[in-house]
Amino acid sequence: MTEKKTATYVQKMPASWWLRNPRYLAYMLRELSSIFILVYILTFLVQILLLRDRNAYDAFLAIVESPFFVAFTAVAFAFAVYHGVTWWGLTSKVLQISFRGKTVPPALVLLGAIMMWAVVSFLVYLLLFRGV
Repeated sequence: MTEKKTATYVQKMPASWWLRNPRYLAYMLRELSSIFILVYILTFLVQILLLRDRNAYDAFLAIVESPFFVAFTAVAFAFAVYHGVTWWGLTSKVLQISFRGKTVPPALVLLGAIMMWAVVSFLVYLLLFRGV
């Protein structure tokens, strides 16, 4: 018995398919943001590792104080804010909270999440820079 081969249709997609739809673009930017955040976190971890060697730490500071790295930090911060805001926006749509038999509106869930984010960020600031 011979096997019958069937042709499979494969739609050709250009590499820039995600640039055509604003929702896909927003999704891809959020995913790209994680790479910038990862590099920034790894830089911070390297800084911690270099604290023991003063010469290596001074060389590291020279790199970190360069205009390129300052610009990178600004871009990483912008991506971190974008990632956080879009993540909380998605969470508020997915998370269904009931209070007294009624569902809390997503906008209120988002506001509560961002307020808690601000409170936790402030507490971390106090712990790191104020010696609480």
